Amino acid sequence: MSEQLLLWIFIAMNALRLLAYVPQIVQLWRDQRGAKGISCASWTMFTAANCSTALYALFVQNAHLPAFLFGLSTLGSFAILALTALRRLERRRVELADKLETKFAPYAYKFRRAEQA
Repeated sequence: MSEQLLLWIFIAMNALRLLAYVPQIVQLWRDQRGAKGISCASWTMFTAANCSTALYALFVQNAHLPAFLFGLSTLGSFAILALTALRRLERRRVELADKLETKFAPYAYKFRRAEQA
């Protein structure tokens, strides 16, 4: 196989990989249940691996195109990781608010009633 053909295969596969991040990001954006099905450990490793590969390609191989593609992949992986963390924090906040509301509901009712009198 020629070097030129391998380069085009590399470009095509990495472009498809970048597109593959989109459905996951959209799903996380819409998620309201705390992104329970996403592994933060896995996406942290994907982000770190993509980042180290981009740096290796740029500084060791002096290969700008692979470095650029792996840099974009790093951003995609990080976006998934960041959205997962955001959704989990939002979910914990909602769960905590629900617990506090349930726990203090009788007192809130008495307080509202006293204010109305």
